[in-house]
Amino acid sequence: MKENINTKELLEELQKLNKNLSKSNNFKLENNKRKEGTIEKRGTNTFRLKFTYKGKPNTKTLHCTEEQAETELILFVNEIKKKYDEFQTTKYNFNKFATDEFLEKRVRRNLGHGTYDFYKYLIDSRLNPWFGSKDISKIKRSDIIDFLDNYSSELEYSTLKKYRNCLVTIFNYAIKKEYLKTNVAEKIDIPKGKVVEKPNNCYNYSQLQTLLKELNNEPEDKKMFVIIAMTTGLRREEICPLKIKHLDFENDVIIIEDAMIQSEEFGIEITEPKNEPSKRLVDIPKYLKNILIDYINTLPDERLFHILPDTMSSWFSKFIKRKGLPHITLHGLRHSYATYLLSKNIDLNTISTLLGHSSVITTGRIYINKNRENTKKAVSLIDF
Repeated sequence: MKENINTKELLEELQKLNKNLSKSNNFKLENNKRKEGTIEKRGTNTFRLKFTYKGKPNTKTLHCTEEQAETELILFVNEIKKKYDEFQTTKYNFNKFATDEFLEKRVRRNLGHGTYDFYKYLIDSRLNPWFGSKDISKIKRSDIIDFLDNYSSELEYSTLKKYRNCLVTIFNYAIKKEYLKTNVAEKIDIPKGKVVEKPNNCYNYSQLQTLLKELNNEPEDKKMFVIIAMTTGLRREEICPLKIKHLDFENDVIIIEDAMIQSEEFGIEITEPKNEPSKRLVDIPKYLKNILIDYINTLPDERLFHILPDTMSSWFSKFIKRKGLPHITLHGLRHSYATYLLSKNIDLNTISTLLGHSSVITTGRIYINKNRENTKKAVSLIDF
């Protein structure tokens, strides 16, 4: 007996089958979204793989066939998953990351030896004892706040800020290395810190004259070093490597292009100055020019000094103590130079250039309060 065939239903089934076959054989790659990953057609045999995993987008561009792009997408997805999952299971305590990764791979390879010593001191002195055993990914803002509060009665605000900024730099590097996603040290308020009455680390004009008199019977190289420091404002690291070639008596300038860095970790190194503005020409005062010319005629070679920065600082400290002069550091002569210029109404921009500061803001922050007599006198003129 013959079965009745519904022509309409059969046609619908055939259309459905044809549609499925068409999908299977001719599937479109352009903007084709899958459960995991996307392939975008960018041109002839050019495709972009896209896969967002744990909130982070990842892309890869390929030049291949459609079939190869499909295979590559699967591999790409697996690669990204493995990378991020390994990241989540990798544990670094603070000590290991700060020392092995940050200090050795970031600072030692890319920054100066003085910077290395600076970070190493901050890490070794207080950061490692406090955070050392903690998993770096588990350190919270509250941990850093507790650290700063703990030392607020012992350290000044400026020192607390150095420790906070060091943590910010370390965590930023951890983010770059994909060990962290956020920097918990950023925008943390710094406690007021210990208030310390600092002695004045500079001499006035009268004290500088006394200093010059007391230098008369001292060794010529030490005497010359101090005179250069007080009449040019040069850093000790800039004076130590000076050679005769750096003295341009035709234009009456000292050419600053080298710095001597003394480091416990690396020893002695002659390098470029600390920043671009520090490479500069510093005018030679008339008083200094004649003394310099006489001095270089006595030198056995091209170097003006055969002395290390720390050695000179130590000698200067003992010298002023022996002479009964008010205590200042060797760097205080640089402050004395700037303060004297400020008292003569030399503008901050000019002083900043002479000192080789990276910004006039630095000059203002350091010296604007050192000239209190002039500022008080200026304010006293205000009368309504």
